[in-house]
Amino acid sequence: MLNKRKLYLIFTAIIIPCLVLSNNNLGDVIAQSDEKSNEIICTPDMLGMLGTTFDTHVGLNSMDYLNGKIYGVALGGTGLYGFDAVTGVSTDNISLSFPTFGITTDGIDLYLSIYSAGKNGSIVKMDTTGTEISRIHVDVDNEYIGGLTWDGTYLWGYQTSIWHLLKIDPANGNVLSNFTIGRDLRDLSWFDTKIWGVAWGLDRVDVINPYTGSYVEGLRSPYHHDSGITNNGTHMFQSDYATELEVDITPLNTNPGEVFLREPLSSSSILDVALAGNAYYFTENYSTTLTKHSSQLNSYDTTVIIGFQAAGITNLDDSTLLISEANAPYNLLTVSTTGTILANQTALGVMLVSLAFDGTNIWAMGQDSILYKLDPFDMSIISQYPLEYFRGITYDSISNIIWAVSRVDHQIKYFDPVKEELGNAVINLTAPVAPLETGLTFTGDYLISTAYYAGNSYFYKINPVAKDIEPEPTPTPTPTPTPSNSTGPDGLFPGLPYYVEDLIFLGIGLVTASIIAIVIAIARRKRA
Repeated sequence: MLNKRKLYLIFTAIIIPCLVLSNNNLGDVIAQSDEKSNEIICTPDMLGMLGTTFDTHVGLNSMDYLNGKIYGVALGGTGLYGFDAVTGVSTDNISLSFPTFGITTDGIDLYLSIYSAGKNGSIVKMDTTGTEISRIHVDVDNEYIGGLTWDGTYLWGYQTSIWHLLKIDPANGNVLSNFTIGRDLRDLSWFDTKIWGVAWGLDRVDVINPYTGSYVEGLRSPYHHDSGITNNGTHMFQSDYATELEVDITPLNTNPGEVFLREPLSSSSILDVALAGNAYYFTENYSTTLTKHSSQLNSYDTTVIIGFQAAGITNLDDSTLLISEANAPYNLLTVSTTGTILANQTALGVMLVSLAFDGTNIWAMGQDSILYKLDPFDMSIISQYPLEYFRGITYDSISNIIWAVSRVDHQIKYFDPVKEELGNAVINLTAPVAPLETGLTFTGDYLISTAYYAGNSYFYKINPVAKDIEPEPTPTPTPTPTPSNSTGPDGLFPGLPYYVEDLIFLGIGLVTASIIAIVIAIARRKRA
C-alpha cells in the first residue's frame, strides 16, 4: 500500500519536469569550449645558398619567367633561349636580328633591350616565337638600356654605364622616373613591390625601393659571375654567365619562421644588435667600440668608439642608443650614434645582456634570467619577470610583444607585456642557424638575429610568426522573451505555438494531480 510520502514523491517527480519543460526552450542551451591555440613551430631555411640548378649551354646575361619557362638572352648575342623552369631542359633557341642585353615579360609577350654602341634606347616587344610586335625608343642620356623588369604596368630599365634606373611607359617609351643608383646592376626582377638587381661583380643582389630609388637591403648571391635574375613568386632564379653557365633555383622563404637570408659578419664575437636610422649597431665581446653596419648588408661603414665594454644595446630614436655595460657596476649609458656619451645611470647590479625600448619603457634581459621593465628616466625597476635564460630581446611594434631568443633551446619566443607571460608562438632555430644565438632586433618587417660559432659571426633575417591568439569564450546569450503568438520550432511539438505547448503540459500536470488525488482518496476509503 502507498503511503503519503511515496505519493508525494511520485507527484513531485511528474509535476516538476512538466513545469520545467513548459517554461524552457531547449534550443537556448549552448555548449561552450575554451580552447587555447596550439604552439607554432617553424623551421627556417636560407636564401643565398645554392638550391637546385640546371646547366645552360650559354651564359644568360638576363632572364625572366613566363608560363613555366625561363627565357634568357646572352650579352651581345643574337639568340632567344628558353628552358623548362623545373627540369632545365632546353625548349627554345630562336635567332634574332639584333644583339641583346636585357629581357622581361608582361605576362604575355617579351621585351628585349638592344645592346649596341652609341646612344640607343630601343626596346623590342615580341611574342615567344620571336616575332616582333613593336618597338619603343627611350630617350637615354647615352649608350643603351640594359636589364629590364615589369612591375605589372610599367617597364623598368637600367643603364649600366651611368647607373640610372628608369621607369618607362611601355606604350611610348617616355621616362616616368629616373634614379641614380650608384652601382652596376646587371639584371632586374620585380618581387614584393620592390626591384631586385644583381650587383655585378659584388656577389650580391640589391633590393631597391621603386618609389625613391633608395636601397632597402642586400642579399647574398650564389655565384661570383651572377648576372640574370627573375622569380615566379615562390622561387628566385639566378644565372651565372661565365664560369658555371647554369641557373640556380632557390626558394623565396616568406613563410613565418623562415630565415630570409644569412650574411657573415666581420666580427667573431657579436653580442647584441640594434637598428637606428638606416644602420645596425653591434656590441662585441670585450670591445669598447661598436660596429656600424649599413642596412644594405655587407657594407660596413665605421667603427664607433664608445670607451667602455658594452653588452646590450637598443635604440631610443634614430640617433640615440641605450647601451649596458658588460662589467660591474653594469650601468646603462645613453650614447649618440657617433659615440658621444649623453647620460650615465646606475643600473641593477646585474649584467643586462640585451635591451629593448617599446616607446614608453625600457626592457632588459638580465644574466640572472629575469626580464626587467624599467623606467626610462631613472632606470628604476617597474616590474620583473623570472623567465628562462634568453639572450637577445627586441620589441615588436606591430604585435606589441617582446621577442626573445634562447641560446639554450635555440628558439625565438615572445613575452606578452599585457598578459605578463610567455606566449605559445615559437620560431625553431635548431638548423641551420648557428648554435650560439645572441642579439635580436626588429626592423618592422623582419627579426634580425645574430649568432656565432667557430670564430665567425652571422646575421640572420627571419620572417616573424604572428602572435598566437587565444579564442575568446563564447558568451551565453541572454534569452529573448518569445511573443505569445510565435511558434516553437525547437519544442517537443514543432510548429505549435509556445502557449499551446504550455497548455498541454499544464493539462498533463492537472490530470496527473487528479489521478494522485483519486488514488489517495481510494486508499483512505479502504483504510476506513
